[in-house]
Amino acid sequence: MTETENKESPTGPSLKSGADRIREAAKWLIVSFAAVGVTLFGGLQLADVGHLSADQPGRWVPAILGIILGLIGLAVAIHAASSVVTESYASLGWLGTADGASIKREIETDASLLGGFENVADLRSAIATAQARRKGAYEARYAPPPAGESDSNRETRIAAADAELVSASYWLQSLSQVEQRALQVASFRRISTAYLNARKQMFWGAAVTALGISLFAWGANPPEKPEAVMAEQILPPSPSNVTVTVTNQSGIKVQAGQDATLSKALGKDCALSGIDAIAVGATGDTYYLVSLKTDRCNPVYFTINPSQGKVVPREAKKDEPKSDQ
Repeated sequence: MTETENKESPTGPSLKSGADRIREAAKWLIVSFAAVGVTLFGGLQLADVGHLSADQPGRWVPAILGIILGLIGLAVAIHAASSVVTESYASLGWLGTADGASIKREIETDASLLGGFENVADLRSAIATAQARRKGAYEARYAPPPAGESDSNRETRIAAADAELVSASYWLQSLSQVEQRALQVASFRRISTAYLNARKQMFWGAAVTALGISLFAWGANPPEKPEAVMAEQILPPSPSNVTVTVTNQSGIKVQAGQDATLSKALGKDCALSGIDAIAVGATGDTYYLVSLKTDRCNPVYFTINPSQGKVVPREAKKDEPKSDQ
């Protein structure tokens, strides 16, 4: 083989390898999109669906919509990538269709590419004629000899048939090489166009998938509701010796009467910034307290929560019995 024959021509192996690389890229894209679908919507890796309930339409509706959008996006992207593989081959018949018209016009502008033929139709017709010629030569070569044929006539007939068969086969082979060169260009142009068109669809499919994943992840992962904090968790256990600091006596209930405020019930000399009391119970974040009788404060039963004041443990005085903790 000569050096010139070893080199790749623009219409030879270089175009074929380029088309093959595009097909391989499309196949990997199909596998990648399929893996995304299996991982995200098969395993539900991002989901915390157990926290969703029927009274949270603002969460489960976007989650379901996200799944639908994600699947639609993946379907569009996979279909677009698949079209690159399935619609990338060309034939002389396809070049004669409306889809191949633009590529056919491009090929017909290069006379050398068509082996001297003016158009694709002429090349296709010549190939059909050459195929019929070769078939006829083959049948003539191996047809039964005429009755009473002499040896000399038989040798002459076979030699002529062999020559015609070789000539017809060579001519068909030459036309086939012209056809292959033209179809390599046509196939590369078709797969390039298909890839460019599919790339746009794959981009939008990926964008829709990303939107679906975001909606699904947001809807399926509602924020955890804060657990209710009980008074026992933030205040001392009851009954306990405590010191009460009142910061807002509005709403504090006292036993002295519905109209009586805590300051009136305790006495005008009792400071609300440090009331000695005993915590006798709690419900939720509310404590039930009884103030101790002192020379300044009256004994009063009242309730308080963290928005009204603060209750902290108090060290018992020497003459005051310690309560059970």
